[in-house]
Amino acid sequence: MVDAISQLLIISTAHVSHETCSAAEAREIDWAITNPTEHGFMAYCHEERTSESHNDLWDVLQFALRHGCQYVLFDRDAVVLDQDVAGLPIFDW
Repeated sequence: MVDAISQLLIISTAHVSHETCSAAEAREIDWAITNPTEHGFMAYCHEERTSESHNDLWDVLQFALRHGCQYVLFDRDAVVLDQDVAGLPIFDW
């Protein structure tokens, strides 16, 4: 694969809590590299973090890495993955 090409997981913001989504949009999670978008945020996937905060976001990033993705686009209108299949929580907010 060409190094300039990255895989992107597009997923609903429902897979993180409202608190985590707000913090990610404001770039307030010290271990996360996030960028706000019109209806959510984008996050870079990595394997190290400096604190145990926002485990819901960490779980999605690790899920994405296991599936070969380098980035996750969290969007309010994106698909909600089946909890039984993906193993990710779904938050009702």
